[in-house]
Amino acid sequence: MTPDPAETSRRLKAARWLAGGVDADGKPKQLKVAELAQRWPLPENGIKANRLEEIEQLKITAPPMELEKIAEALGLPHEWFSAELPAEARAEALQNAAAMVGPLLLAAAQAIRQAREQEPLDTDEPDLPEEDSGGGGG
Repeated sequence: MTPDPAETSRRLKAARWLAGGVDADGKPKQLKVAELAQRWPLPENGIKANRLEEIEQLKITAPPMELEKIAEALGLPHEWFSAELPAEARAEALQNAAAMVGPLLLAAAQAIRQAREQEPLDTDEPDLPEEDSGGGGG
């Protein structure tokens, strides 16, 4: 299966930042496309700077074999450009998202509850039935 071109573009850009290292001031720098194109095994496989730029700019969709060569040149595993994350990574990403969003959702629910408790009752509308507290009566 060919990975999503937009995701491939994002991952190629991210990989160039990872491969770029840091400058003399300790700031991260991005590996230039021309420098990447000179790394083995890209020249041997006819993958030039223009081709890499076209992949990043979504002008072309790179075949999986080409993406494997690019990953090699960047010192990354072939799976770097896969559209699917491994199950462990998906589970970890979901746990991280839940840890970040969970407290926000809880705070929002508490704020809604407090706002409802403070609202004056409108006597023109019929009362809604109260929620069952789970007593099981019938």
